[in-house]
Amino acid sequence: MTFRVWPQAFTVFNKYPFAKQKYFDVLCRIFWLQLSNKILKRRFEFKLHGDLKMVARSDFGSPVLSYYLGLYERGSMNFILKCLRKGDLFADVGANVGVYSLLAAGTCGARVAAFEPVPRAVEAFDENVAINKLESLVTLHRVGVGAAAGRAEITTGQGGANHIVGSVERGERTATIEIVTLDAHFPKECPVGIKIDVEGYESQVLNGAQRILSDPRLKFVIMEAISRPGREANNVSESIKILGSHGFAMYAFDPMRGLLQQAPAQSICYISEGDENCLFLRDADFIRARLGGDAYAGHGSADAEMIGAATGVAEGNFPNA
Repeated sequence: MTFRVWPQAFTVFNKYPFAKQKYFDVLCRIFWLQLSNKILKRRFEFKLHGDLKMVARSDFGSPVLSYYLGLYERGSMNFILKCLRKGDLFADVGANVGVYSLLAAGTCGARVAAFEPVPRAVEAFDENVAINKLESLVTLHRVGVGAAAGRAEITTGQGGANHIVGSVERGERTATIEIVTLDAHFPKECPVGIKIDVEGYESQVLNGAQRILSDPRLKFVIMEAISRPGREANNVSESIKILGSHGFAMYAFDPMRGLLQQAPAQSICYISEGDENCLFLRDADFIRARLGGDAYAGHGSADAEMIGAATGVAEGNFPNA
């Protein structure tokens, strides 16, 4: 077994520039995780945020990045921490090993309905919930979410990039999973917020949530937004249209200053620089009140730079929007 410290370090520092602020610490963590998981064949717990813990494992990207960087999706994760409150209902669609569910329940005290169908991810999710004793707040549904109830094939050997497939390629490991819709799953309750990360299947999730999207109790949607050639290539533009039809607008969020800024018309931006999620709000005043009275940015040059940085990062990844 060989170490791949430098290739992985290059990837981390290139994608997450803020990691350079703790260069040697990140390098040491890369080395130690590879030594522990690949050579010693053991996993260990680490602090995710505050008193929250996770199990360090190298077979999924999110625990790797969490161990190296902490809150690696700074805009999205800090928004969740600042916005959710005790008793809120939060839907984590494509929960993977549970990073967002842990933050929502463990730090904010929100109730979490999580959806994750991949068996290995489910195992890791349950382990992370158990070591934090969050079973009373987090409910994991071992199903996929889509536009209509049914069944589908999902890859199982691609870690955090597992995705639903229309046809199975030769040699591809897949599993047959149940698909539910958010509208059917929440007949009476409605989440305050939804996070969607389903590897190019986001528009299908939204198509199965038309009633929830029109419910004023839903205040925000955080959605991974990367168009992938050959895999729901029009997913991003279709998702933006669906959310726009329900009154949601796209915003950038500065996690350091706690500021929101609505994206200009006809422009697209990630939630923050280096974070490949988009933030959609329908009730900005509600969100501003939760973030703090001064959370809404004005029209100064600093705020233009905030949007500009997020927009500049996003443009190359939205070929169909």
